[in-house]
Amino acid sequence: MRDLPQRTTATLETADVLRSLTAWAQKAEPHMDELVVTDHSRSHTVRVIVTNDHAAQSLMEDLVPDTGSLWHRPGRCYRALLPTGHSLSVNVVSIP
Repeated sequence: MRDLPQRTTATLETADVLRSLTAWAQKAEPHMDELVVTDHSRSHTVRVIVTNDHAAQSLMEDLVPDTGSLWHRPGRCYRALLPTGHSLSVNVVSIP
């Protein structure tokens, strides 16, 4: 059995991450279909799922984009730095 990584994050830190995202998330809410914050035991990731490129571009406004954005099928993934200092992944998911 694989050893679990040693936890360096705490519940209070996760709560701080969520609180720090509140102002940005309220502004971005009209463009988001889903917001996911994951605690990986050593760091937190922030991911947003949208259904079209226009929503993704709206979310990316005023953020510092990661110029190495990945393109894949069936959707697209954009990366940027949030005002909180956290990395943001925006996934465009095509809905038939």
